[in-house]
Amino acid sequence: MGVATAALALGGAALSASGASANNSAVRRSARSASRNAQSTLNRTSRRNAVERVRNRLEADKVLGRVRVTSSSRGAALGTSFDRSVRQVEIDEGLNDRILRDNFADDSAAISSGLEAQLVALEARLQSVALAGISGGIQGGLAGLTLGEGLEGLAGGTPAAPTASLTNGPASAGLVQLPDLAGPGVGTFA
Repeated sequence: MGVATAALALGGAALSASGASANNSAVRRSARSASRNAQSTLNRTSRRNAVERVRNRLEADKVLGRVRVTSSSRGAALGTSFDRSVRQVEIDEGLNDRILRDNFADDSAAISSGLEAQLVALEARLQSVALAGISGGIQGGLAGLTLGEGLEGLAGGTPAAPTASLTNGPASAGLVQLPDLAGPGVGTFA
């Protein structure tokens, strides 16, 4: 039965290695998809941030225009009130711009961190093709040995499993009498 054992060992090794290889391919595809998704999200976030910063600058320009109109109608175009108003608009615009930049940095860090966590989880699912093949070979070999022992027992060699006697008579040498739990017909086993 050595040929059957070897064949089952080789088959088990091939199946296990093939399965590990297919799993690794799927994990790599998932990693590429996660990376593309993170890059797309980062691009959208960057564009949204750029638009918000332009809006911020346009809003500051509108406010500055209103300050100029108001100041000129009062005759204080070059006075200290006008200067303070212009300075306040510049401070507000700078503060809003800083908030937008900080939010973008936080969003970018969150996207990168999420991608890194995803990639670590995917990497943990990778399998060694060689170890999977060895493990499959061992399992296939053990299955082959068990099958070979069972076939030898059927062919008249050394029995691999106990044999049953369907008599309900007294115990003889090498046989154990089972208690009569279900009534007549309970057998004895070697």
